[in-house]
Amino acid sequence: MPEESLPGYLLRLSYRLGRSPARIGMLSGLSGMHHRLPGDYLLALPTQLADAFAHTTRLSSAEAQSLTLAGPGLSSAYAPLSATRLVPGRNHIAARSRWAINLSSRFCPRCLAGDGSPVQSALGGAWKLRWHLPVVFACLEHSNVLASTCQRCHNPPNQPPRTERSGLLMQRATAGLHPAQCRHPLLGPQSGTVGPKGCCGARLDQSPGKPSAIPARDLERALALQLRINQYLFPTSSQPANRDQLFFNDLIAVSHLIKFSWPMGASLLHSAHLSSLIDDHAAAVVQRLDQQPAPALDRPARGRPQTTQLSARPSLPRPTSFYVTATQGKPSCGISSSR
Repeated sequence: MPEESLPGYLLRLSYRLGRSPARIGMLSGLSGMHHRLPGDYLLALPTQLADAFAHTTRLSSAEAQSLTLAGPGLSSAYAPLSATRLVPGRNHIAARSRWAINLSSRFCPRCLAGDGSPVQSALGGAWKLRWHLPVVFACLEHSNVLASTCQRCHNPPNQPPRTERSGLLMQRATAGLHPAQCRHPLLGPQSGTVGPKGCCGARLDQSPGKPSAIPARDLERALALQLRINQYLFPTSSQPANRDQLFFNDLIAVSHLIKFSWPMGASLLHSAHLSSLIDDHAAAVVQRLDQQPAPALDRPARGRPQTTQLSARPSLPRPTSFYVTATQGKPSCGISSSR
């Protein structure tokens, strides 16, 4: 399917053949010891492994690589992804902190429901590669904001609890789940009550029965921004060759500036709904920063009191490496007053 991701392809193939994704991975050469499916394979497949996988699945090598973020040209169009080494062994947590990828995909329920063709009616629509990019948050085809969690268990579709190691897919040894079913494990007293082997099992291709809480004007602005972002992610031959090469660096840097200076920019945002969302997000970030150990310079010397008249001051969020990383070490980030 167009834009299908490697995790989505494995889910569809395993469901059609009645085997678990781990078994499909082993038979196709993707998994070795312990039947692991490393999350690195979402970035790129090693050439030898891609050739073996293509031979087993009757795909061409180019088609096999097109299931990864290195395949459809996204790695050259999206600056954070192009700055990430697309080789096995890369720490996906570091890649996520640079806005390169989200290992757990967002999704559009209507896209997952399929287009009505016989194949998609039976197996659902494609899990799209673009949904793994942090800057993709809306579906222009269906004019809605992408979902990021299951409606039943309220967990991301591929963010395992601490009982399972992160990888290409959760519950990879579980067979029988439709590609659009939630694979998140239910722990504690709920374990084993819903879905096979304790999985949630809720269908992610079914839109919620309640209308969207996003005001129409805010949704219109979000879709307009996503359209502009898509023009940079998927450039066409009609677009100028000298388009802004720092677009994504600027976008990420501005997002961090708004977040860490909030609510200083609240007066510029004429939307109570969006202000509330930023309030919640910024509060969660500050809480995480406050829970981190203080730098050595901020800790009092032995034998000295915790607070003195000179040291007493309001607590401010400590700077992080996000800004420098996102801008690739360029403090100006290409932002000027002429933009």
